[in-house]
Amino acid sequence: MATLRFSANISWLFPEVPDLPGRVKAASDAGFNAVEVSWPYHTDRALFKSALDKHGVKLVLINTPPGNIQAGELGLGAVPGRQDEFQAGVKEAVKWAGALGCGRIHIMQKCTCRDGKVLCGEEMEKTFIENLKYAADILGQGHVQIAQVPHRNEPDSPGELNFMYLFDLLLELGYQGYVGCEYKPHGDTLNGLGWMKNYQKKYKAY
Repeated sequence: MATLRFSANISWLFPEVPDLPGRVKAASDAGFNAVEVSWPYHTDRALFKSALDKHGVKLVLINTPPGNIQAGELGLGAVPGRQDEFQAGVKEAVKWAGALGCGRIHIMQKCTCRDGKVLCGEEMEKTFIENLKYAADILGQGHVQIAQVPHRNEPDSPGELNFMYLFDLLLELGYQGYVGCEYKPHGDTLNGLGWMKNYQKKYKAY
């Protein structure tokens, strides 16, 4: 029986562990054989790669650089006038992905302000389409990430979405990629993985 494959987003999961190489080990110990990370760019790349190799964990997704996080930026994909920075970020992400054996890159974009005013949607959309055309020649497609709505906690936490139904739907649609666990653990990460154990039990996926 076909089953879904889950990857731990170690930028969100295992906050109990202070560094990314340590979180790779924690994810492996918890039963994950794949991880994803938002922004690895301030991590020692050699140490990160060594941890992935040591624990037999595959890195399946990284994000393009966010821009200036301190200024509230979480992606330059839709920021008019900063296309050159966006393209440089894509090239940097490709370099990291190649060195780490990662096959997916998430193009980051966020609603943007200029002089204290939110930019109009039309201007942002035009920029985002332009940037996507640039990236489309370089990057692959297809990735799913999960978190419960509205508080972005574990899939089985109280909320609006029935993830067991959605998991079945992904299988019916023939999805073969990883499902990224990009949620905020309500408490200890390991204690919150009951949803995955229930899924594995349902589909005998071990």
